[in-house]
Amino acid sequence: MFGRILTKIVIFTFCWLVLWSIFSKVRADSVLILHASYGNTETNIGSRLLAEGHSVTYSTGGVPSSVSSYQQIFDLRYNNAYSASEITVLNNFVKNGGFLMMNGENSGFATRNNSIASVISTLGGGTLTFGSGNNSYTVINSKFTNDTGTITGAAGSSLINSKGQYVFKDTSGNIGGMIWQAADLGSGYSGAVFVTADINMWDSTYGSTLLKVNILDDIIDMETAGTLYGSVTPQYSSAPTNEQLQFRTDMRNINPSGNSIYIDSIGDHTTVTINQYGNGNLIAGTSTTSTTNSDATITGDYNTVNIQQGYNGNNNSGDNVLLFDITGNHNNLTVEQGNNILDTGGHRAETTINGNYNDLNLYQYNTGYGSGQTAQIGITGNDNSIISYQRDTDKMLFVNITGSNSTVTTNQKDSGNHFLDITLGSNQTVTTTQEGSGSHAATIDMGGYSAGLSLSQSGSTSQTYSLNQTCINPAGCGTTTVNQQ
Repeated sequence: MFGRILTKIVIFTFCWLVLWSIFSKVRADSVLILHASYGNTETNIGSRLLAEGHSVTYSTGGVPSSVSSYQQIFDLRYNNAYSASEITVLNNFVKNGGFLMMNGENSGFATRNNSIASVISTLGGGTLTFGSGNNSYTVINSKFTNDTGTITGAAGSSLINSKGQYVFKDTSGNIGGMIWQAADLGSGYSGAVFVTADINMWDSTYGSTLLKVNILDDIIDMETAGTLYGSVTPQYSSAPTNEQLQFRTDMRNINPSGNSIYIDSIGDHTTVTINQYGNGNLIAGTSTTSTTNSDATITGDYNTVNIQQGYNGNNNSGDNVLLFDITGNHNNLTVEQGNNILDTGGHRAETTINGNYNDLNLYQYNTGYGSGQTAQIGITGNDNSIISYQRDTDKMLFVNITGSNSTVTTNQKDSGNHFLDITLGSNQTVTTTQEGSGSHAATIDMGGYSAGLSLSQSGSTSQTYSLNQTCINPAGCGTTTVNQQ
């Protein structure tokens, strides 16, 4: 009797081990680690991958011409730029579902950083800028890990981008690690990208266990399980039109027919006033070329910028484009595209703000037939304020705020095709009005504590509203007044 039971136990154990080994092989990834033999960074990461059951190939060379045999690539170099052919390889790798990690550095390694920014731009992840960083990061995004503590580095950069999601940042909003999921990249991408801003975060001297072990393990587990990538396309409560989405995709692909102004300013207490009349005006950065548009930048505190593109009292105007970034505190940016009297629309504005106590006022008008208005606003920092007015036909607004105590007031009025997508941090307040003849839609994602809202979408039917709210009290969660008629 005992012998038969023992035999069954042995058979069961053998079968379980066979199944486990098969399952492990199915889940195991082949990983390429590119490195510069610095501070044991390659083995710090490689040991975690091996512990998770993956196979690891180490290389001190560049990106191979073929990476089809790998599911993950970690590039831990800090002084190597990508060639055009390497960017193409990495682009196809992520587009086909691969996970790519790239490490940047401080401003002394601008060539490397700009090269990483080129990869992100090619992938459809927007403009990535490397700013001044920190050596200590304590704000951890629970979307990617449940671990908390301090991530340490030495003389790195910060990551500024309106599409990616922070993994960790400091209390001032400076991001040291950022992930772009599939939905944060271009159309048709199914992979993900992770960028860090300092090689020392991973080394054996400065780097902390929190990143090198805990967070890394969580990200590896998410990648293996396929949950890291998120949705391939954004999930809206009511989808914007294909024309609107294409208009957003083409935000940076413009050949101005009117006036072009290129700005790169560093300093405090500066006042800039710009009036561009007529059609097809562009405001962009000094790195703009005939094929690529960079962002205009102002770096500093207590700066005031007033911009008017379009109507001059005589001409109908449209197709005005603004690409503008602000890094600093207590800055004020006021933008008027078109005019509420005469205008043919087609305005686009993409703005990124990194800092605290900044105010953005954006007005877009369109009374004639055109492609309407599209605005994309990304803010990293605390106590920032956004006021956005989009009028007349075909309005589309995307706002992504990372930080606390920020307020958003938006008013999309007049006839049809309204759409907005707002994501906020903590202590948030939202006020929005969408009026007109139907085609209303809204997707709003709020964060922890405090709260707010107060929507109000009106006539003639077609309202849709979706709210993803966290709060979880400590005396917050007040407001919410939704009035859809």
